[in-house]
Amino acid sequence: MSNVIDFLERMGQDAELRYGSCAKVAMALGSEDIEPALQELILAGDDAKLAEALGQGTMCCLLLPVKEGEESEEGGDGDDEMPQRDDEDIASSRNRLVMACVG
Repeated sequence: MSNVIDFLERMGQDAELRYGSCAKVAMALGSEDIEPALQELILAGDDAKLAEALGQGTMCCLLLPVKEGEESEEGGDGDDEMPQRDDEDIASSRNRLVMACVG
């Protein structure tokens, strides 16, 4: 499996492979030690079947911005005054994201 992952990594880094013709990718695959069935899936561009063949599940990721005052649900009803923050704290809070991944 690591040969497939290594090839896909190389393919993602090399524009000639990523956007190249099927023949160019097939030629590059010919020099790799990758099972023919997996080579066919790579050439077909079938990401879902390739992930399934490699035993990978579906992964979903969601990024949500955190608004000021929504960082903690333990703060009560939200009417409490916010503590004083310096400029750096305010800037960093504007850029915070909540990330949830399911795999």
